[in-house]
Amino acid sequence: MKKLAASFDLAAFFAGVIVTVWLASGKLWSASVDVAHHYALVKAIIDHFPVRGSPLPNLGEMNTYPAFSHFVAATISPFFASGMMAMFAIGVASIFVVYAAIAVILFRVSRSGATMGVVALLLLATLGVPVHGYELRANYFYSQIVGDALAYAMFAWVALYGRDRFLLDAAVYIAAIIIGYAHLIPALQILGAYGFLLFTYSTRSTQHRLRLIAWAGAGAAYLAFHPALATMIKIGEHEGSISLLALDAPYMTPALLAAALAIAAWALVQSIRSDDRTLRVLASLLVATFALSVGLIAAHDVAGMGSVYGFKKTLFAVATLTSGTFFVLITRSFSLIESIRPSLMASVSAVLLTFASLGRPTVDAHRLEVLRNAIHYSGYEYAPDKPVAVVEFPELPPPFNYLLTIGELGVPRDSRGMAVLLNDFKGVDGIQWELGDPVEGCQSQKVGAIYRTDFACWVAKSQLGLTSPRYSRIDPRDPSVVKAQVPIMIAKDYAFDTSGAGIRLIGWSSVEPTHRWSLGPSNAIELRLPSPNSVALCAVIRGGTYGPQTIGASVDGKQAMEQAANGETELVVPLGTKEGDTTITLTYSNPQIPPNDPRQVAFALRSIRVDACP
Repeated sequence: MKKLAASFDLAAFFAGVIVTVWLASGKLWSASVDVAHHYALVKAIIDHFPVRGSPLPNLGEMNTYPAFSHFVAATISPFFASGMMAMFAIGVASIFVVYAAIAVILFRVSRSGATMGVVALLLLATLGVPVHGYELRANYFYSQIVGDALAYAMFAWVALYGRDRFLLDAAVYIAAIIIGYAHLIPALQILGAYGFLLFTYSTRSTQHRLRLIAWAGAGAAYLAFHPALATMIKIGEHEGSISLLALDAPYMTPALLAAALAIAAWALVQSIRSDDRTLRVLASLLVATFALSVGLIAAHDVAGMGSVYGFKKTLFAVATLTSGTFFVLITRSFSLIESIRPSLMASVSAVLLTFASLGRPTVDAHRLEVLRNAIHYSGYEYAPDKPVAVVEFPELPPPFNYLLTIGELGVPRDSRGMAVLLNDFKGVDGIQWELGDPVEGCQSQKVGAIYRTDFACWVAKSQLGLTSPRYSRIDPRDPSVVKAQVPIMIAKDYAFDTSGAGIRLIGWSSVEPTHRWSLGPSNAIELRLPSPNSVALCAVIRGGTYGPQTIGASVDGKQAMEQAANGETELVVPLGTKEGDTTITLTYSNPQIPPNDPRQVAFALRSIRVDACP
């Protein structure tokens, strides 16, 4: 019977995730520049994994940003056709998980009280109070909401299934380590909350006191040695812009923190009196969140460390937990609607709270994806020794032209990238082409589904500062939007600097006079093969290795060949009778960093040819 109940709970949860992602499909709630920066890192992981070998000029501080959430988006991107759409889906799904976990805890304490708490949160979210979900509404705190989802899910598991033993402590600690690679705030929240939970039990036995001492030591080790901590502290010093509407009013934030402290103390006393473990878990979460928030603002005001920006990012959790806990406490003695399973009520509540907290979508994500595909298959990408192109679709706000410029084309975040973001190109050098709509009076050349215009002519024809953005002429049904415009030609040698005509190189360095180096332990070559095809084809890849290498090749994820090489070599990769879009992934056994060169290289590509197999 317990297994059947657990199966129902899981089914309700996964159904809620699917419904939430489906309802959110094609919608985006933030036009923040943060969307561009997070997507650029996701795209870099897809194209240049691993990205830590050498800094990429289009990433800026994202070169060292904890990238767990971005790796997740890159991993599932094939299911969403792009890393961008995968990132949007994960963000919304994370809000659902946050509210599902909180609702499960609340409903476990009191179903009637939790119902009142959910109604109150729905009202607060509708009024614009920054509860959870606001992370993806004003700015775009993608990594934080993913970390929040993992932290709350772990605490819901502690509340429902946790047992007092060292094994549980280890599981929570491992979760905190993983969450730290997503974002620092939820990682510190779970460390503090679980530590306080152990503290409340420390008077019961020697074993509980030993567990508390062990946790304190483990927490100190976490703060001293977690690889992502120093990076997040440095990023946390940045004073960004964030508007929290209601909480930005005078005295509102101090009033919220005071209410959080009072309600946390009330919940703790009630949990000890009634020996209610779930309520004690909820109280511990609120105490830790309050302490983290006050600690961050005190560090800024007293010691000059951190930023008000970082402090404000804790208030989403403070507002959510304070409101939910308050209504559970004042109505937990009622006995209404007690017959419905908490998991089902939590899933329904989480779906409603997700969309209430996000508000009305401001961006058509499906249209943005169409334009992204058009740029993706235009054949352009940034290289230091090639003319630089920037994106300027009049229908898009500047942050999304910036997203396509730095994320899809890889243009550096220097004066050229910033010119796109600010929509101000005066005095900016180093740009030759504008990609977007055709321009009257300029010789705009069609490349795939978009047009390439000489940058100086585009500027001269007053394409900047349009008061009424035009809808771009790109038709999502245009084949060049969704695939390479033409298939690769059989028996033709394609040089190492080819891209766009049925072939796309992913994870390779910039073009050099005679070759193009691989980056990291693996990279890829996307081909569009002729269709229909009944001939067994092979891809002949010529180049040279940096030192001895064992090179493996897989075709659409299936191992196709492996070959030892040292110096000039020819790889013959069997493709069979494949047709249409095909991806060859190359792996290298010994990528190395040459002297005076930050890149990790293994294979210098010289040419590619697809022909009938010998």
